[in-house]
Amino acid sequence: MLWSERLGPMLDTAQVCERLGITRQAVAKAVDSGRLLALPAGKSRRFPAWQFTFADKTSIRGEVAELLAAFREVYPDVRPLKVASWAMTPQPELNGSTPAAWLAGARELEPLFDAARRTAAALAQ
Repeated sequence: MLWSERLGPMLDTAQVCERLGITRQAVAKAVDSGRLLALPAGKSRRFPAWQFTFADKTSIRGEVAELLAAFREVYPDVRPLKVASWAMTPQPELNGSTPAAWLAGARELEPLFDAARRTAAALAQ
């Protein structure tokens, strides 16, 4: 299975800049501050689309920072690829829904964060 199929739709840096109306430096700052998940792709980065809302105006979902923080609380060195893969995998705490679909459905967040912490703990072992 190709990673692109497994991880769902992605945006590149130029697309993120264009859709958010920000610079590359601002995108890098969002990644460095833990507000946005970036996957290495050669000399560039790819950004899983589930992190964004695409309503009237594209924006980074506010919950992404909390979600990434939940992983890092338990497993500070978690790799972005593992988080991206987890987001596309059905989770028992989410009644078999994927975290990406859970976010898109604007559901209660605590089960999502519980699933993130449980997975982080398993990965950290």
